[in-house]
Parts: sequence; structure tokens; C-alpha cells
Amino acid sequence: MTQTEDLVIREKDLAELQEVLQEMLRGSQVRCVLLINRDDGSLIASEGLTDGLDTTSLAALAAGAFASARAIANLIGEADFNVLFHQGKEQHVHINVAGEHGLLMTIFDDTTTVGLVRLCARKASVRIRVALSGERG
Repeated sequence: MTQTEDLVIREKDLAELQEVLQEMLRGSQVRCVLLINRDDGSLIASEGLTDGLDTTSLAALAAGAFASARAIANLIGEADFNVLFHQGKEQHVHINVAGEHGLLMTIFDDTTTVGLVRLCARKASVRIRVALSGERG
């Protein structure tokens, strides 16, 4: 069992989360996918080519970016933003909300499209929300 702040993840749910990330990786043809605890910035799980990446720092920074985005959203009258996208010259980052406690961070290049990433991330987020909330029977 993995516990991070208020979030408790049972072993069977962690296995489900790994499966979701693997499917996301295959379906979207991205470099890697990280599942992050939105509350404390800790890395819950990852799949793909993460060698050479500081996934701990990436997770913490992604959670911080979402906290900043929430503040910006509030200033313009929105409750929150659901997606952050950063486009680089060669690498791109897509981060979206995955349930109350999760963030799904996808790192990809031009071998896939942001549209495909968004579609796959939306599908994965539904399953992640269920696994993180313990809604399954």
C-alpha cells in the first residue's frame, strides 16, 4: 500500500494505475507518462522512457504549476483549469487533472499529436479518477 498525505492507494489500485499508464503510453505513442499526487507533488507511478529524467522534480513542479494555474483561474473567474500544455522545440508536455487527487503528465515529441495525447489522456483520467477515489466495488 502506498500512502501520500490524504491519499491512500491499495495494491490492486496501483496495479490498475500502472495498467492505465501502459495503455496511455501505447495508445498515444508518447515518450513517458507520469501520475502525480496533485496534493503534495509526489510521483505515484510512471511508465515509458524515464531514464535520465528527474521524475521527482518533474512531479513536484507539475503540482506547483497547477497550483499557480488555479490561482490564475480564480483571478479571471474560473474555478480551475483542467489542462496545461507546454510546447517546446522538440519536446512537449501535457498535464491534465485526473480525479480529485491526480495529475497525468505526458511528455512527447512530434512523432505524435497533441490531439491524440489529449484524447488518450481524457480516457485515462476517467480510470485514474476511479482508482484514486476507491469508487470500485
